[in-house]
Amino acid sequence: MYCILATCQPFCTQEGPLAPDDQLLQRLLHRRGIQTEVVPWEDQSYNWSGADLVLLRSTWNYYLQYPGYVTWLSKVAAGSHLLNPLPVVQWNTQKRRYLPDLVVAGIPTIPTSWLAMGTSVHLDQLLSTLRWNSVVLKPSIAANGYGTCVVERRKRASVVRGQRHLDHFLGQHDMLVQPYLASVESFGEVSHVFINGSWSHAFARLPFHTRTSEELGAQRPVDEHQVDCPPPEEVALAQRIMRVVEQMLGCGPLLYGRVDLVRDGGQLYLMELELTEPVLHLEYGGAGEHLAEAIVTRSWSRKEHHPARERVASRR
Repeated sequence: MYCILATCQPFCTQEGPLAPDDQLLQRLLHRRGIQTEVVPWEDQSYNWSGADLVLLRSTWNYYLQYPGYVTWLSKVAAGSHLLNPLPVVQWNTQKRRYLPDLVVAGIPTIPTSWLAMGTSVHLDQLLSTLRWNSVVLKPSIAANGYGTCVVERRKRASVVRGQRHLDHFLGQHDMLVQPYLASVESFGEVSHVFINGSWSHAFARLPFHTRTSEELGAQRPVDEHQVDCPPPEEVALAQRIMRVVEQMLGCGPLLYGRVDLVRDGGQLYLMELELTEPVLHLEYGGAGEHLAEAIVTRSWSRKEHHPARERVASRR
C-alpha cells in the first residue's frame, strides 16, 4: 500500500516537510507496512494518481493559491483516494459556505455579518448598525490568521485602519465581521480532535490576539497543551457538531477532524471547524495509533474495491 502525505513547498524548505505529529504518523504507517512519501501539493510534475491514498496534512498555504489548490484537489480525487474527501474539503475551506450551513443546523456559532467580495462597505456605518464595540475582520478563505484584523469602534485610528483593510481584502475575498469576544482572553480556544468519527482528545490554544498581529495576522509562536479532562458539555457539543456535519455531507465517519470551541460567559460557540489540514497533536491520547489503524483499514478496503489498480514503487 502506498500513501502520500501532502504538504506545501514552503514547509519543505523551512523546518522540514512534516509537522512533528505527522512525523509520528509516518513512523506508525511504516510499522504497518504502508509505504509513504511526502510531496508538496504544488508539485505539478508528480504523478498524483500513483498512490492508493493522498492524505492532506500540512498544505498550509492553500488559501494563497486557492483556485490552483481546488484544481489540484479535483485532479487528485479523480485518480486516487483523497482524505478527507473532495466535497468535504471544498465545503470546509470556505467559511462563507460551512458556517451558515451550521447555523441553519442549529449549531451555536459566533454572530457573523457577511460582506460579499467586490462590494464597497463603509465600516464606520456598519459598526454603528451592528453595535459591537470591538470586531474581528476575516476573509472567508484563510488560515493561520491571514487577513485577520481587530477593530475598536470607539478608536478612530482603529476604524480607519480597518477600513483600509476591508478595502484591500474585499477586492479578493468574501469577508466576515464578528464581535471580538473579550472572554476568550482568559478561556482561549479548546480544540477537540476526532479520529475516524470518534472523539479522541482535546488541547488548549492561546487566544488568537496573542497569536496574530492586528493587521495581517502574521503567525506567532503558539502555546498549546493537552486538556486532560475537558468539561462534558464541551465534548458533547463537539460530538454533536461532528454528527451534524457527517449527516449533512453524507460522508460517513471522517478520517480526521477538529472542532475549535470558545466560551463567552456561559455560552459555548464554534470558532472554526477544521476538516482539511488541521494540527491534530497525534502524540496525545494514542491518537497517532488510532489514525494509523484507520488509514490502514481504509486503504485495504479501497484496494479490495479496486483490485485492478496496481501501484509502482517509483512515482517519477
